[in-house]
Amino acid sequence: MELKPKKIAVICDYLLLPTRVGGMDAFFWAFDRACKAQQIEVDWYFPNESRHGDYANLTLFSAEGKNMLRFFYEHAPIASYALIVTHFTEICGPIFKEIFRVAHTPMYVVVHNAAPKVEVGLKQRITNKLKGKLYSRYIAQYVVVSAAAKEELIKKWGAVIANKITLIPNGVWVHPNWKKTPQPATNRFITACHLHPDKGLQDLIAAVAQLPLQQLPPFEIDIYGEGMYKKSLEQLVDEHGLNAIFTFKGNVPQVMSLYKNYDYLIHPSLRESFCYTVIEALMLDVPVITTKEAGNVLGILREGVHGWLYEAGNVAQLQLHLQQILTGHRMLLDSTDRDKKLHNLTLEAMVLGYMGIVEKHTNTA
Repeated sequence: MELKPKKIAVICDYLLLPTRVGGMDAFFWAFDRACKAQQIEVDWYFPNESRHGDYANLTLFSAEGKNMLRFFYEHAPIASYALIVTHFTEICGPIFKEIFRVAHTPMYVVVHNAAPKVEVGLKQRITNKLKGKLYSRYIAQYVVVSAAAKEELIKKWGAVIANKITLIPNGVWVHPNWKKTPQPATNRFITACHLHPDKGLQDLIAAVAQLPLQQLPPFEIDIYGEGMYKKSLEQLVDEHGLNAIFTFKGNVPQVMSLYKNYDYLIHPSLRESFCYTVIEALMLDVPVITTKEAGNVLGILREGVHGWLYEAGNVAQLQLHLQQILTGHRMLLDSTDRDKKLHNLTLEAMVLGYMGIVEKHTNTA
């Protein structure tokens, strides 16, 4: 196959927000630098334009709120790219056929997020399988971040895509000064996530509401993040009279740098494919309270060592963990004793994984 010039396109349905700078921002910047080091040009397509951080160094095109793939199809020089990669976009649909017919270029679709936890009827399941059969043929590979995400992808779109799935785990970069050091308990807890029902914060509020607060020392829970569910969560806090405990902090850049100021990170998620938040906390030696199948989707957290686990949606179990921690009846062995798998989840390893794809489809291979 004749190789095209060393130029690729990366399409990201990911809002650029100076108030929210996290793991994916760090990856985009590091990947761009790695491509430039190999004399590979990258055109980046985002929903909006921003020049905070290293975005000032990217060749960036804004879709100005339009559908990302449709904007790319209608406005980009599609045929000039040796490779097209998507992040956070539609996973399978007719738009990929349209793009491929113009580009004749390999397309890699990166699947970061778990599918929403909703019941899907028979008609929709059949439709998904049909779309998988019709349109996945125009996609060279799907890239998933965990084995659980691979299973979920096949379940939704059908076995036809099983042989075209590549696993590249996400990676995390941490500053040495962000790590938690041993210190007396402060009874401060943090959550950091997109405010969506699937993140389970409603369960956390319900668990706190059921605590015997008069018998416990004062404590606080800071919630970092924004999202569609914020008003509902604020109403729940109001209804239970818990405003003295919960504080909504919104988005902040590099929220990871704040983890060390808290005793525990709480992540009551109902659905995850990788779970950046938990991995970040474990890398920073911050104990975690999270769910067995979602928050601990990678199986890295060891109960009683790195934190505590409970069944997703089980408010009583979460309440018990909180109560016993606050009363001093739950002590960890050594939260700095890391699982070996954690050492492989670095930003450098993630970039290397994607550079392997780039080199395969450019004349650097």
